[in-house]
Amino acid sequence: MASAPRRRCRSPFASVRGHHTGIRYPDFEATRSFWVDTMGRRVLQVWPYGDLTLAYALPPAQDDFRLEILGDPGATAQPRFGDVDASLGVNGYNHVCLSVDDVDAALEELRARGVDIVNPRSRSTTSAPASPSSAIRGAACSSSPSASATTTPTELRAGPGVCPVRSAPSRQ
Repeated sequence: MASAPRRRCRSPFASVRGHHTGIRYPDFEATRSFWVDTMGRRVLQVWPYGDLTLAYALPPAQDDFRLEILGDPGATAQPRFGDVDASLGVNGYNHVCLSVDDVDAALEELRARGVDIVNPRSRSTTSAPASPSSAIRGAACSSSPSASATTTPTELRAGPGVCPVRSAPSRQ
């Protein structure tokens, strides 16, 4: 894996950090069930926003990045892609990437939980990060044929473990 470029601590944007990413779904409860019951996330907060229900879902062992679920009917449907590669030709938001210690073990567990694996292993290129990855289809896609669900793939990529909690690296 490539090393990170030198930090720019004097930048006027040095305090900018990732906080959350929001994904719109047609069925809040099916989506909550997928991310919590299937993917093991923890709900931090649920609140109404107009006609929508929103929630922050935290990973099982990480507290500093949230997935914001925006749910309930009314959104315009996106195209449904057969795999991640097919989605790369469309402008805009493309996927969520989750880091796991063991991609194969995670895929095995996800298959056992009925999750749709759309790219069992990514195609490797010389410019791609040198870690195995795979893609799954998002929430509620395998719950019923009539369930409309996000078409945005979720990528699983091998990465460092998150348990036990370690202190954050120094920002020098």
